[in-house]
Amino acid sequence: MLVVLHPAANGPLARAFQERTLKRTYLAVLDGDLTGPATWDRPVDRKKARSHVEPLGHGTGCTAVRLTLDTGRKHQLRVHAALAGHPILGDRRYGDEAAGRWPRLALHAWRLALAHPVTGEALSLEAPVPPDLAELFARSGVP
Repeated sequence: MLVVLHPAANGPLARAFQERTLKRTYLAVLDGDLTGPATWDRPVDRKKARSHVEPLGHGTGCTAVRLTLDTGRKHQLRVHAALAGHPILGDRRYGDEAAGRWPRLALHAWRLALAHPVTGEALSLEAPVPPDLAELFARSGVP
């Protein structure tokens, strides 16, 4: 979640989201063994959607990944992962058997990179991985 406190920043930030000029990066643990980076380019709700996936580590029957979005459709990463045959662990909606492999969705909004809405300088915001997901990432070969 991103909150704007200064009124002058609200408009430029809203435009950055609308024009997709910011970069959103997520961390997740997927079911199965995903090898090599990939681009998932499949429609979501009949709208163009593209996600990029980069494996970070492997555990027993799972792969920790970094995911970036070119578009931002509702549930895009969850849908793309499931369609690729590697649903996100804990995904009760799209995950089938992977839903029971972790008590919650193993997806974390990790980094947001954008131009500062007032100064225009490059800005990168990161949210630390929560402890329960850090444990899962460690089991997936990511320190």
